Amino acid sequence: MESVKTAVQRASEFIKSLIFPSHTPLDEPLADEVLGAEDPVTPSSIDGLSLSPRVFNCLWRANIRNIETVASMSDENLLNIRGFGEKALTELKERLATTSNLTKACDRHL
Repeated sequence: MESVKTAVQRASEFIKSLIFPSHTPLDEPLADEVLGAEDPVTPSSIDGLSLSPRVFNCLWRANIRNIETVASMSDENLLNIRGFGEKALTELKERLATTSNLTKACDRHL
Protein backbone atom coordinates (compact mmCIF):
# COMPACT_ATOMS: atom_id res chain seq x y z
CA MET A 1 0.00 0.00 0.00
CA GLU A 2 2.87 2.36 0.73
CA SER A 3 4.10 2.28 -2.88
CA VAL A 4 0.63 3.23 -4.16
CA LYS A 5 0.48 6.11 -1.70
CA THR A 6 3.94 7.27 -2.79
CA ALA A 7 3.00 7.02 -6.47
CA VAL A 8 -0.18 9.05 -5.95
CA GLN A 9 1.76 11.66 -3.98
CA ARG A 10 4.41 11.96 -6.73
CA ALA A 11 1.72 12.22 -9.40
CA SER A 12 -0.02 14.94 -7.39
CA GLU A 13 3.21 16.90 -7.00
CA PHE A 14 3.93 16.52 -10.71
CA ILE A 15 0.50 17.85 -11.70
CA LYS A 16 0.87 20.75 -9.28
CA SER A 17 4.22 21.62 -10.84
CA LEU A 18 2.56 21.74 -14.26
CA ILE A 19 -0.30 23.91 -13.04
CA PHE A 20 1.82 26.18 -10.84
CA PRO A 21 5.18 26.37 -12.64
CA SER A 22 6.43 29.06 -10.29
CA HIS A 23 6.31 26.53 -7.42
CA THR A 24 4.37 29.10 -5.40
CA PRO A 25 0.88 28.20 -4.19
CA LEU A 26 -1.78 30.66 -5.32
CA ASP A 27 -2.71 31.73 -1.79
CA GLU A 28 0.91 32.40 -0.80
CA PRO A 29 2.17 35.94 -1.45
CA LEU A 30 5.18 36.30 -3.67
CA ALA A 31 8.38 36.98 -1.77
CA ASP A 32 11.18 39.19 -3.01
CA GLU A 33 13.54 37.14 -5.09
CA VAL A 34 16.81 36.36 -3.41
CA LEU A 35 19.85 36.50 -5.63
CA GLY A 36 21.51 33.14 -5.93
CA ALA A 37 18.44 31.21 -4.75
CA GLU A 38 18.05 28.03 -6.74
CA ASP A 39 14.84 26.70 -8.23
CA PRO A 40 13.92 23.25 -6.84
CA VAL A 41 14.07 21.86 -10.39
CA THR A 42 17.55 22.78 -11.53
CA PRO A 43 18.36 23.05 -15.21
CA SER A 44 20.37 19.84 -14.88
CA SER A 45 17.52 17.87 -13.30
CA ILE A 46 16.02 15.00 -15.31
CA ASP A 47 12.64 16.61 -14.60
CA GLY A 48 13.48 19.10 -17.33
CA LEU A 49 13.79 16.41 -20.01
CA SER A 50 10.01 15.80 -20.26
CA LEU A 51 10.52 12.06 -20.21
CA SER A 52 7.65 9.60 -20.25
CA PRO A 53 6.66 8.40 -16.78
CA ARG A 54 8.12 4.94 -17.39
CA VAL A 55 11.56 6.24 -18.37
CA PHE A 56 11.55 8.88 -15.63
CA ASN A 57 10.58 6.32 -12.98
CA CYS A 58 13.26 3.84 -14.11
CA LEU A 59 15.92 6.52 -13.78
CA TRP A 60 14.50 7.77 -10.47
CA ARG A 61 14.47 4.27 -8.95
CA ALA A 62 18.09 3.85 -10.05
CA ASN A 63 18.86 7.06 -8.11
CA ILE A 64 19.74 9.00 -11.28
CA ARG A 65 18.62 12.58 -10.69
CA ASN A 66 20.52 14.82 -13.07
CA ILE A 67 21.26 15.10 -16.76
CA GLU A 68 25.03 15.00 -16.33
CA THR A 69 24.86 11.60 -14.65
CA VAL A 70 22.60 10.04 -17.25
CA ALA A 71 24.57 11.57 -20.15
CA SER A 72 27.82 10.11 -18.81
CA MET A 73 26.40 6.57 -18.60
CA SER A 74 27.02 4.02 -21.34
CA ASP A 75 24.15 2.42 -23.21
CA GLU A 76 25.04 -0.87 -21.58
CA ASN A 77 24.76 0.60 -18.07
CA LEU A 78 21.43 2.23 -18.90
CA LEU A 79 20.05 -1.02 -20.32
CA ASN A 80 21.04 -2.78 -17.08
CA ILE A 81 18.56 -0.61 -15.16
CA ARG A 82 15.48 -2.62 -14.25
CA GLY A 83 12.62 -1.89 -16.67
CA PHE A 84 14.81 0.25 -18.95
CA GLY A 85 14.85 -1.19 -22.48
CA GLU A 86 15.65 -0.21 -26.05
CA LYS A 87 12.60 2.06 -26.42
CA ALA A 88 13.48 3.89 -23.22
CA LEU A 89 17.07 4.29 -24.41
CA THR A 90 15.88 5.72 -27.74
CA GLU A 91 13.54 8.16 -26.00
CA LEU A 92 16.25 9.26 -23.58
CA LYS A 93 18.77 9.84 -26.37
CA GLU A 94 16.22 11.92 -28.33
CA ARG A 95 15.42 14.08 -25.29
CA LEU A 96 19.09 14.56 -24.44
CA ALA A 97 19.81 15.62 -28.04
CA THR A 98 16.88 18.07 -27.98
CA THR A 99 18.02 19.52 -24.66
CA SER A 100 21.58 19.82 -25.92
CA ASN A 101 20.39 21.63 -29.07
CA LEU A 102 18.23 24.04 -27.02
CA THR A 103 21.12 24.82 -24.71
CA LYS A 104 23.42 25.55 -27.63
CA ALA A 105 20.78 27.78 -29.28
CA CYS A 106 20.25 29.72 -26.02
CA ASP A 107 24.02 30.18 -25.59
CA ARG A 108 24.29 31.61 -29.11
CA HIS A 109 21.59 34.20 -28.41
CA LEU A 110 23.14 35.41 -25.15
